[in-house]
Amino acid sequence: SGLSEYTYTTRTDCFCPPEYTAPVDIDVQDGQVLAVTFADPAFTGDVPDAQRFTTIDELFDVVQDGIDRGAYSIRAEQFGYPVEVFIDYEAMMADEEQGFRITDVRF
Repeated sequence: SGLSEYTYTTRTDCFCPPEYTAPVDIDVQDGQVLAVTFADPAFTGDVPDAQRFTTIDELFDVVQDGIDRGAYSIRAEQFGYPVEVFIDYEAMMADEEQGFRITDVRF
């Protein structure tokens, strides 16, 4: 869409500790992630592995990676951008599934 400045809220879906699945705000400036902060005031401190978060454009790459790697199952909903994505890479492996949801985009 050509947008280079926005903020979005997302949460990761995985079998991970709560600080990894807590909602976070992603601030994007000039097409780069500028800051990642917890959206829920119950969580304080730094977001673990903040570099794992990307711009919205790069989220399409996550879906493409699942396709390229031959994931067992991919569920993706979009509204001009990925709104909810869930990828199960291996049918016979437990707890390796991963996904994310975007709940709010602000320009």
